[in-house]
Amino acid sequence: MSSVDRDSATPASASSFSQYTTDLWQQFKAMPLTAILVVLCSVLLAIAPLMRPTDLTHAMLYPQFGSGGGIVLSRVWANFGLDDFLKMLSPILLHGGFLHLLFNMLALWSLGRIIESMKGTRSLLLTIVVLALISNTVQYLWGGSNNFGGMSGVIYGLFAYIWLWQLLAPQRGMSLPTYLIIYVVLTLAVLTYLKLPYIANAAHMGGFIAGLLYGALTALRWRLNISAKLAKAGG
Repeated sequence: MSSVDRDSATPASASSFSQYTTDLWQQFKAMPLTAILVVLCSVLLAIAPLMRPTDLTHAMLYPQFGSGGGIVLSRVWANFGLDDFLKMLSPILLHGGFLHLLFNMLALWSLGRIIESMKGTRSLLLTIVVLALISNTVQYLWGGSNNFGGMSGVIYGLFAYIWLWQLLAPQRGMSLPTYLIIYVVLTLAVLTYLKLPYIANAAHMGGFIAGLLYGALTALRWRLNISAKLAKAGG
């Protein structure tokens, strides 16, 4: 390439990069929680990996409320604090390796954006908190250990949540393609049946069921509110 060609290409390259950063910033502003979670999980893979645990990894594991993965309620009520609540959530931020992180973040980016763009950041945050609490607790109780982590339980829950809104309140515009619904449900069933090691099957199933229930509850509540407003306007 001649010097003239290089000079003429530079403004175009700079313009493309500027457009890319602008688009990225616009997406961040539109879906801040989804973007922050992707960045946070990526950073924690380097400083708190599950496969090579550090002090930070251990500090973010699900709290030991009892022995052998059980929960002693008297101990919980006597000593439960904010740090325990946060540790009930924090395992979703930990990942075992690059591929584990990659697949989860791609799914989170796709599903999180749907909810955050349609229902807002607060709604997505509350949904993730509910799903994390349930999926992590189910995995702790079922697996008998707090040595687990990953966003996949929440992701299955987000999937189920969107699916129920698609069925019960399609007016809101949250939807998933039929082939994806079939694929995810079949994959969940097969993985649960195979009981493969190093896969948090209880968290997956717990998150999925929690997403179905929470999605149904919130979608039906929205429908009731809309019906009440229409009746009031008509009356």
